[in-house]
Amino acid sequence: MTPSASTKSGRVATSLRLSQLVYRQLKLVSESSDVPINTLVERALSQFLPGKLAEIEQRATSLVDAVRALKASDPDGELALQARIAAETAMDHDPAEGTLAPGSTARQPRPRRRTRDDIFAAPRR
Repeated sequence: MTPSASTKSGRVATSLRLSQLVYRQLKLVSESSDVPINTLVERALSQFLPGKLAEIEQRATSLVDAVRALKASDPDGELALQARIAAETAMDHDPAEGTLAPGSTARQPRPRRRTRDDIFAAPRR
């Protein structure tokens, strides 16, 4: 939802896409209670959003706490590094090491270019 205009009152004009069922329900409530659809939507969102924001904040706080606990248990990452090394060395054969992926071709290294010193230092026949 991108705001399309802002008024001096601090309100924002925007567009919403609603299902036909929700729109019909809003229209029915609006007409029967003589309250504009905009007001109904704003009231509903005003009740819904604080709870949703609190839920997001709680999840974020839990995540930050978990990261802090992990960092506290291994402040310099030494345990994580040791575990990684142990996992790498425990393998009998690493399929990614020393083999080519199917369909690829190995590029042979170019021979070292002879330098002037190589040419003049070569034994003469």
